[in-house]
Amino acid sequence: MQDGYIFSDTIGNNIAESDDVISFTKLDRALHVANIQDFVYSMPLSYNTMIGAKGNGVSQGQRQRILIARAVYKDPEYLFLTKLPMRWMLPMNASSWKISISFSKAKP
Repeated sequence: MQDGYIFSDTIGNNIAESDDVISFTKLDRALHVANIQDFVYSMPLSYNTMIGAKGNGVSQGQRQRILIARAVYKDPEYLFLTKLPMRWMLPMNASSWKISISFSKAKP
């Protein structure tokens, strides 16, 4: 995930990179699971906001969450995350559990 590539394109196209037509149901779920929906929806153009190559225009944490959303968008059977940001690993931080709980509840 650390070495994932962000394209010079919209946030939505960066997440749904392999689809010709974006599934907004899958996109909304991916944004929610990656806990980046508040940031994306706060942008004037939402998921149509352009970001630069290598993630120019977003922070490192936002870049990582976009890459997590990309992985979730593909609807994998399993998703193993290694080298999570330190603040996601601390049990006292609610967002550390939010991702795993959201993902597991969203899967049938």
